[in-house]
Order: sequence, then structure tokens, then C-alpha cells
Amino acid sequence: MAKEFKAKAEIDLGEGFKVECEASGKKIIVDEPVSFGGTDLGMNPIEVLLSGLGACKCVISKMLAKKKGLKLDYLAVECIGAFSAGKVGLSEIETIYHIKSDASDEELEKFMTLVDNNCPVNETLKNPLPITHKLIRV
Repeated sequence: MAKEFKAKAEIDLGEGFKVECEASGKKIIVDEPVSFGGTDLGMNPIEVLLSGLGACKCVISKMLAKKKGLKLDYLAVECIGAFSAGKVGLSEIETIYHIKSDASDEELEKFMTLVDNNCPVNETLKNPLPITHKLIRV
């Protein structure tokens, strides 16, 4: 059987949109800004998605740099999502790698492509997958 990951999101049905998310015994707060009716206690869901993508690319970058013998002095990954009019979800995500390294631009371009191709979150977002739902009454 394939490895499964599980996360649970539970919303406070009072004022605002505060959501407590839990996975592997760890918790984060997700919310919406005050301008959207939230209490601004955490990132909004799109920011969490983009952060997950950036974090995954950081982890994969560190793993692959070590494996390939590529010395990185600094690495940060910035993800920017764009909405198009009339579309509910993001229409595009741009990833910007901030890298300090002695490697050439050509080497770093190949490296970023390798990271993109080995990042599970990147691959999940690029390739459509079925998302199902079921009801459990409590």
C-alpha cells in the first residue's frame, strides 16, 4: 500500500474564519485577513498551499544539492500565485529560487529543473488527480 498522509482542518464556527489544522500531532492556524471577514491569526489557505510548495522545494533542494555535491551558501524559495478573472483557483504559480552559490547559472538552471521534477508537492500541483469527498455525521 502507498504511504498515506493525513491532515484535519476544523473551523471555529464563531466570528471570522479561524481554522485549526493538525497533521502528525502538529498544529497550525489558518485564517483570512480582516478585510475578508477573518481574524488574521494565520496565513490564508492559498498562502499555506504556496508555503507548502516552497518548503518542499527547499527540502528537495537541500537533499539533491548534498547528493550532487552542489555547494549552496543560501537558499530560499518564493512562490507567487496569480488568479485570473472568472477562475476560482490559482491560474499560475511562479517559483523564484534565491540562491547563493559558486555554481554557474547553467548548473543552477539544471539544478532547479531537477528539484522541480523531484518535488512531490510540485508534481501534485502540476498533474491533475482525483479529489473525492465523503460525509461522516457527528
